[in-house]
Amino acid sequence: PRKWMRFTEGLIEDASGSIKIIWFNQPYLATSLHEGDDIFIAGRIDVGKYGMQFVNPVYEHVSDNPTHTARVVPVYSTTKSVTQKTIRALTKTVLPLADALTDPLPENIRKEFSLMPFSAALKIVHFPVTTKHAEQARHRIATQEVIDLLLSLRDATQLRKNEHGIIYEDAEKKINSFVQQLPFQLTPSQSQACKVITKDLSKKYPMKRLLNGDVGSGKTVIAHLTALAVVAKGDQAVLLAPTDILAQQHFRSFLQLFQKHDITVALFTRTSRILFKNGAESHLTKKQMLDALAHNTASYVVGTHAVIQKDVQWHSLALAIVDEQHRFGVRQRGGLLLTARDKRIPHYLSLTATPIPRSLARLLFTGADVSLLTEKPGKRQEVITKILRENQRGIAYTHIRNAILQGEQAFVICPIIDESDTLGVKAATAVYEDLSKNIFPDLTVGLLHGKLSQRKKDETMASFVSNETQILVATAVVEVGVDVPNATTMLIEGAERFGLAQLHQFRGRIGRNDKPATCYAIQTDNTKGVIPRLGAFSTTTDGFRLAQLDLELRGPGALFGTLQSGFLPLKIANLADTALIARAQKIVAALSDH
Repeated sequence: PRKWMRFTEGLIEDASGSIKIIWFNQPYLATSLHEGDDIFIAGRIDVGKYGMQFVNPVYEHVSDNPTHTARVVPVYSTTKSVTQKTIRALTKTVLPLADALTDPLPENIRKEFSLMPFSAALKIVHFPVTTKHAEQARHRIATQEVIDLLLSLRDATQLRKNEHGIIYEDAEKKINSFVQQLPFQLTPSQSQACKVITKDLSKKYPMKRLLNGDVGSGKTVIAHLTALAVVAKGDQAVLLAPTDILAQQHFRSFLQLFQKHDITVALFTRTSRILFKNGAESHLTKKQMLDALAHNTASYVVGTHAVIQKDVQWHSLALAIVDEQHRFGVRQRGGLLLTARDKRIPHYLSLTATPIPRSLARLLFTGADVSLLTEKPGKRQEVITKILRENQRGIAYTHIRNAILQGEQAFVICPIIDESDTLGVKAATAVYEDLSKNIFPDLTVGLLHGKLSQRKKDETMASFVSNETQILVATAVVEVGVDVPNATTMLIEGAERFGLAQLHQFRGRIGRNDKPATCYAIQTDNTKGVIPRLGAFSTTTDGFRLAQLDLELRGPGALFGTLQSGFLPLKIANLADTALIARAQKIVAALSDH
């Protein structure tokens, strides 16, 4: 050992034999352990040149009530200064207090649904006799978590119905008039969404609705129509987007569809402050933009985090629309609804492209009503998806060049930024160098990844949107929302490293017009499960179906990890446990009847 590495050695034996022990940097053990002591011991056994030995094991003197050994031992999340042993010891000290807790469920409900008392579950989950016992206790606590959440959602829904909303009795008439002037027909699910939204706007309490649509299903036009119903009555609406590029995209899509109407619309981001009024655009200073919001010069505002800063004051905000709300903090989203005018709360519409089952959506979005968009609008063709081996990459390159010769563009998606991140995986920087110097030296290739500054990301994306860049090499930063109708081809490197839901989001960046589109997925791993998963991706374009498959094949983290951590105060319960959630719903119904 190194000079500063102090170690303590020992030998333990039982009826089966003896084994050497070695502890590093724990000199006090020489005085706390004595020859002939009876101890429990647990830890890792290493095999070295001197045979088998325990290395830094945990031990305690034999007793009838061990804490760290000789039983099913819980493993806790720790910090540098608080060890497993400290947490276990403190937990053991306070656990008897659990007996004084009042059980949140009455005894008859517990018996009906075969649930152990909550205090017993708390004690057992920390000090179980068997792993089965521990799982039963965990299930009881998880069930209670979901019950508490469902009860809070029920209460929140009732409180919302007691709030004073801003009533738009003619919302249906207004929205229908705008719909009739669209250059395309709405899909059946878009029409249904408009119908329920107009009903929401006409109620006495504020709307809280989630618009959940597959990629390319036309959520943004529904958001714009909802905003028009509000601003047509002289009030203000805001659409909050997670990135500058998306905000600019929403702003331009509104102008493309509705600029002939006498609506003043503004774009307010970190880098852009534009006011469109009377058919002309004006570039404003930040102070001028703030004045426009405060005096209702800007009726419909599309923006990013810039619109939720402390210095933003609204004249008459009546509708807040948030795109991919899990990208914003709770306080950030809630701040928009604290602009109550005459004690009236703005209506709230949330948009997401993450396919979520309706029952789980109400949990994730705190009791919001849910509308699903399931069809794609217009004459959009299904994207053709092909799985290629590494030695077939040339097929995709040929297709990309042919598409660009026809004036179209292409995405190349990579799972990592630098090759040092993970060996054997195609990295964005390396692919960019290869494509720009060797494969397509005569074309303009761009590079987009998360380590770039926000300004550089915006510039790179703007260059691709304007067709100055023909091929964009990118990591997962392009997963959601970016709309480049001219992009018709995509190549995904290391496709098996992405979940099905994420692959589907990538694929949704192409095929956003009436031109044929093709997605190539390079498979670099043949391990079990990869082939059927990529096979499902190549044959299914239904995002909700792929999300369910992802849930079954990879677990909830792939689909709900970010959403769950960003929304719900769940520590033990899991969104993927639909049986537990259904059972908790039955218990809540029984409590209501109790």
